[in-house]
Amino acid sequence: MLDGRPGRCLSATVVAALIVAGLAGCGATPGAGTGSTQTRFAALVEAAGKGDKTVAMTSVTHFDWDHGVAVCPRDSVDAVEKLLGAKWPDAPRAADDGVAYVLFAGGDRVVDSIRIKRSAIDPCAGRVPLAKRAFGPTGVFRVSAATGGTGWMLTPVG
Repeated sequence: MLDGRPGRCLSATVVAALIVAGLAGCGATPGAGTGSTQTRFAALVEAAGKGDKTVAMTSVTHFDWDHGVAVCPRDSVDAVEKLLGAKWPDAPRAADDGVAYVLFAGGDRVVDSIRIKRSAIDPCAGRVPLAKRAFGPTGVFRVSAATGGTGWMLTPVG
């Protein structure tokens, strides 16, 4: 029971399950990071695309981190690790043009990552250099409709 009336808890559970299922198609694919971070990221990008057009990276996370970067398929792992000052132990062995990552680091280690299907959410479409895709706790990304008509493009603000 959610509010003292029978059946309300089931309704809330069903609604929550439908929301999570719907977000699965938004590009947040469980894998390298925590599912909740990935789901939250996809939901915030979707909402920003329809609303205020920006996503603050602090709104994505519920853990401690101090810097991060959006990683595109052609970025070398060495360059990413050098920029972050942190090892990326779960880095993919080979580039996949259809996948990008958002990494969150704390000190000298990656504390979480988000694996993104670029057909849904693409931080690489604007061809922004790796160093410009780095962000701190106040980092913000602009969300715009993808040129192909489906999905969202992300570009760093500032």
